[in-house]
Amino acid sequence: MKLVTFLKRRADMTRDAFVERWLTKHAPMAAIFPGLRKYTLSGACGPDGHSDAFAELWFDDREACQAAYSSDVGRSGSGDANSYTSRRAQALLDEEWLTQDLEQGGEKVVLAVKRAKPIARPDFVAWWQSEVGKHVLPLIGMRQARLCFDREGLVLNSNPESNDGLKQAEGEVDGLLEIWTSFGESPESVATQLEPFISSIQRLGIRAELLMLRENRIV
Repeated sequence: MKLVTFLKRRADMTRDAFVERWLTKHAPMAAIFPGLRKYTLSGACGPDGHSDAFAELWFDDREACQAAYSSDVGRSGSGDANSYTSRRAQALLDEEWLTQDLEQGGEKVVLAVKRAKPIARPDFVAWWQSEVGKHVLPLIGMRQARLCFDREGLVLNSNPESNDGLKQAEGEVDGLLEIWTSFGESPESVATQLEPFISSIQRLGIRAELLMLRENRIV
């Protein structure tokens, strides 16, 4: 299980300065969260958009993630993050590899989706797995790829001023598709190949956000 966070800088910061601060100042704070199993931070390398960075933190389960953010270390980290972000939107997701996990790192494309309101969560998860399998998996080829989805509908409390725990609510996204680039390939070329699929799901009322990222392994 992992927590994903979409991050947008304050208006008075450049994107490069924002990512550099996250890597050098904030990442070491989050790296010592209790129960943390793995942590990556990806900085945006495409056009300026809704997100400048994308953080992924892995825990044994959702309860362990909440315990980490409710700790003194977690509250301190959340306070620091809030001080220089204008967007900090999160979701708790399960994941499955569509290809072998090669611990590749490097550049990747992330397609983040949110279902239309009338669609029930279990129906969306089944549909997301099926649609990606039918329409995107043939395009992946030798690239490394991972599929993520929110089965539980639980939201983390990362407010350093609140003592609330996990609650049943809507996370920022219901699904992710992550595709790493092949050697010598640009994220833009992968994004272009995904455009027909993105258009098809948007016609169904599904919100889609595409990120082109450069991934850094922190823990």
